[in-house]
Amino acid sequence: ESELDVSIARLYEEGKIVRFLEEIEAYARNEYSFSIPSERAPMLITSLTRNWSSFEIDDRGRFSLPFAWRLLLCVDPLLKIINSKVRFPYMHTLFNDEKVQPSTLALLLNDFEVQLGRFTEESTRKDDAVFSLEEVLTLETVFKNRAVTALDSRIALKQKNGLNFLWMLEQIDPEQAVNKERELVSDDVSLVKIISYCTSLGTLSTKIVTKTRLINRKSIDKFIDVDEGYRRIKNFSTSKQFLTLSQNDQMNAVAFILIVERTPSESAEKDYIAEDIVVRALNQLKANINLASSASSICS
Repeated sequence: ESELDVSIARLYEEGKIVRFLEEIEAYARNEYSFSIPSERAPMLITSLTRNWSSFEIDDRGRFSLPFAWRLLLCVDPLLKIINSKVRFPYMHTLFNDEKVQPSTLALLLNDFEVQLGRFTEESTRKDDAVFSLEEVLTLETVFKNRAVTALDSRIALKQKNGLNFLWMLEQIDPEQAVNKERELVSDDVSLVKIISYCTSLGTLSTKIVTKTRLINRKSIDKFIDVDEGYRRIKNFSTSKQFLTLSQNDQMNAVAFILIVERTPSESAEKDYIAEDIVVRALNQLKANINLASSASSICS
């Protein structure tokens, strides 16, 4: 397993992770003469799910699949390779694996739910559903416990995309989700994490294709009043601590500020903003922070 993890990490660093996932899917679906052995399938699933949260892939190309789908396109056929008697015990163990983030478990669980016609407009059960309703409900319980623990310990705020399981918790236990969401914003860093959770990447096609960020202010309002959030982020963005955040979190925070500050004439653009505008604003903000820091050092 350790060798496989190292190999997958290397492929990701070399920009080959999408091609690798395509190969796994093809072999798992028997599109080549070679078949993946049944004892190999669990190792591949475990390695992929443990490392999934560390992958950052921009999937905004015109013909690109959402990157999250690529995990499911691998996991579903790999699970069918595993002997049916050990398939669920294996998945139950995986859901309890602390090395697999709840955000990744949410992707898997939603896939299993949809196969049973749950949490989807198509309420019919698929004939090739991997798990039974009883088994999926058991996985729901494990997921819910993992999600609540990640929120209570606040470890979810420290992980990359660590809050990306909240939508699934809202499906399973709406009341619990609402109570936990109200407790999340405790400082400025956690507020930025909330903004990142409520931000999605996209493109706008006119004469050229422009990369954009969409801020869902309605979602942010579930955690904190948007105007209060703006005042706090505006002030926080001038501090040196702001620069300790990841580039993605900084971009999302600046996008939020720029969208709230828009004039009425710009309201037609709604809650999305071009990334090149965000980059310019962020670079200027960084320059101002560094300039203020240098001046402070000279004066002291």
